Amino acid sequence: MTRRRRLPQAPPSSTASGNIQVYEATESMQFSILRDSSACQYDGNGYYDIGDQSSLATSYDTSTGAVLFSYSTDQSTRSTELRLECTQDSAVRFTASEKTGVPGKYVMTISSLCVCPGRSKDCNAAGAAAGLSAGSTMCILLTVFVLVYVAGGMLFLRFVRGAEGTEMIPNYEFWADFPYLVKDGFTFATRSCRGEEAYAYEKI
Repeated sequence: MTRRRRLPQAPPSSTASGNIQVYEATESMQFSILRDSSACQYDGNGYYDIGDQSSLATSYDTSTGAVLFSYSTDQSTRSTELRLECTQDSAVRFTASEKTGVPGKYVMTISSLCVCPGRSKDCNAAGAAAGLSAGSTMCILLTVFVLVYVAGGMLFLRFVRGAEGTEMIPNYEFWADFPYLVKDGFTFATRSCRGEEAYAYEKI
């Protein structure tokens, strides 16, 4: 059995202002001094346990509809309350502060559509849509266009005109000449850089 180290006590006047609170929902802290903690506080001098996993208690705030996770610790009088507030915004907002008038009680709030009961699919869909940039959208549209152009063109040429082999490729002559057209365009664009006239004949 692993024996827990007793955590140092922070000064009684310590507040959340300028401090950092850390919350870990899935597993306990990996700091050796906070092995069984779900929440801790760092004030510049050290880490302080403000909530053990084993102390978890859940409740429901009927006035706001928030789900509450409450943590306490036997190392001090500190405690933590995590509030999950359902909103219509898929962005996740996190705040942490010391509760007014209750020294040592820290309130952390996570507000998002993602914490709403039964709305995980809406959250994932909204997050995916918000994550697509204009460039990503253009790439998707271009890919779809190319697939439709190639597949549709090949099917049309095969079953309507009876084409076979390379004749099934839409605009085959154009695509066969395309590399040479690119070469000619590059040569024309860089001719002036080589000190040659733009319309001069190519040397043999």
